[in-house]
Amino acid sequence: MDQAYKREEQGTAGRNGMRSGRSRVLRMLDRMMDRRVVIFVIILMILLLFSIVFMAVSVTAEHPSERKRLIASVYIEQGDSLWSIAEEFYTPEFKSLSDYISVIKACNGLDSDMIHEGRYLVVPYYTGEPED
Repeated sequence: MDQAYKREEQGTAGRNGMRSGRSRVLRMLDRMMDRRVVIFVIILMILLLFSIVFMAVSVTAEHPSERKRLIASVYIEQGDSLWSIAEEFYTPEFKSLSDYISVIKACNGLDSDMIHEGRYLVVPYYTGEPED
């Protein structure tokens, strides 16, 4: 009878060993899932933060301008260049002087920077109070 009791005890111990091994695996899986959830939440928060920042930037960029865009007809005199005329009418609404010259060229159908004395040049410009 002692031997039967020992066998039963050994069998129970073996099963408990398997259960404790399973429980370790389950605990490890739980920790891994917890980490995944934490990482997912962090990524979600970062995406939310970026979307808020970019939405705020796009909304603040949509202020209407108080300045009006007008067009001047400029008579080209001797010694005038496209650059000198552009410098005279340039305003910050254009990205750069080079971009402004490209706009003037497009308005006048010019392929190069060459202009001729005695002709007229259409020059867009802005007027009014500049925004801060």
